[in-house]
Amino acid sequence: TLGALVANLIEADGLILLTDQLGLFEADPRSNPDAAFVSEARAEDDALIAMAGGGGKLGRGGMATKVRAARLAARSGAV
Repeated sequence: TLGALVANLIEADGLILLTDQLGLFEADPRSNPDAAFVSEARAEDDALIAMAGGGGKLGRGGMATKVRAARLAARSGAV
């Protein structure tokens, strides 16, 4: 979320969030191979945090942190 805070502070036009995953899925694709890829979502959708789950081996917050950062960036106008 630091990147989102900085994007907000400098009034950035956009924010790029990096991950070692293919993207956001409706469930954890490592444990559910039938999990559907989420190609588009709205920042205010409460279901996103539930879909995002926790952190992985290399990170702390996982997709949930990225969803929170995207929400913050969207509220401040970055897309």
